[in-house]
Amino acid sequence: MRYSLQDAGYIDYDSMNGNIIVNKSHLLIKPTDKGIVTFLSGARDNVLIEHIIKYCETYKIVLEIQDDIDFLHPQIIYVKFKESNINAVQKFACEFDLVFKKNGLHTQFALASFFPDIADWECFIQEIKNEIKDFPGGLIFDIDELQFKAKSEKFDENLSFIKYSNISGFKTVYRFWYEGKVYSIEDQQLGVYLYLYLYKMQAYKNYNKCVEESGKQNCRKEQNSFEEAKTKTNIILYDKKKKYLAVPINCRLPRNLSISVALLNGQKPEIKHLNGKNFRKGLYIIYKNVPSLFLTNTINLHLLKKELQSLNETTINIEL
Repeated sequence: MRYSLQDAGYIDYDSMNGNIIVNKSHLLIKPTDKGIVTFLSGARDNVLIEHIIKYCETYKIVLEIQDDIDFLHPQIIYVKFKESNINAVQKFACEFDLVFKKNGLHTQFALASFFPDIADWECFIQEIKNEIKDFPGGLIFDIDELQFKAKSEKFDENLSFIKYSNISGFKTVYRFWYEGKVYSIEDQQLGVYLYLYLYKMQAYKNYNKCVEESGKQNCRKEQNSFEEAKTKTNIILYDKKKKYLAVPINCRLPRNLSISVALLNGQKPEIKHLNGKNFRKGLYIIYKNVPSLFLTNTINLHLLKKELQSLNETTINIEL
């Protein structure tokens, strides 16, 4: 529930102190072919809505209210400006003291821009040197099942992502092991995708090393391992025609990207079991109204680190 409320823009969560912060109302841009459509996210009350209705009647702004959407979005309020005039939107936001932009960018794109290139992970994840590196128990991420399982006493220190719960009674701590070094990471979702990225990179490096030392014709085993690693880490599905983005339920997108994608539509994503020939079967979180340009420029290049031409490989017909 907390993840869903966070993705919908209602709350923020301070993981270090265990605090939940309720957001004030946000005015978010919804991608459309013409005009400007926004919707309200975050906390609001009836008095605010009454004032907004009167304002829209005065300035001939179309207000569309959809009730009984789902338990998370009992009401969605769309504010439609007939012309593509950002000044009118800005005036509306100022009138009701709404959060309209962050760092000069529309909220969902500002959030996405905060996510760096995952290839530069060593610049934003801190190595642990003087802290406790390991704890008793814990759960370790399993790439075959895409979920956390009980950690054994011996684990692969060349690549492991481990989760420890109830540290100091309330904290959840994550440890990321890579090439014998251990790093602290706060975002579970980021840790999962960093694991997938480095898993593929390890196989790629092994294959390249073999080719340099023995020649390509003598590296069939390493090549097969690399191809298998690419298949295992290619977990996200995209329906280009319907603009649906499907993510395995245990591999939610990193926090800012997850919020950004959810805000593109303004509704809670659906959870559905997908069953097909060319992808992993199981439960997926399905986001709607995700433009392929957003997917290419943000998720594909910065998170998944895939070549542009491989985008079509994840295109699939998703039926809801």
